[in-house]
Amino acid sequence: MNEKQYRLLKSAVAKKRCHLEQCIIIADGKLLGAEDCLENAWALASPYETALVTRISKK
Repeated sequence: MNEKQYRLLKSAVAKKRCHLEQCIIIADGKLLGAEDCLENAWALASPYETALVTRISKK
């Protein structure tokens, strides 16, 4: 579920250029937020049993 949401979000990010070079957090199929710092991203993801934390890069 989180991977599917990531693929959808990644294409939207590429078009809008939002959240580039940020860590995004997805849990329960929803975008929880975007952080500049990986530690903050993991802190946001920690309450969830399954969360996806990844950095959106320009490539």
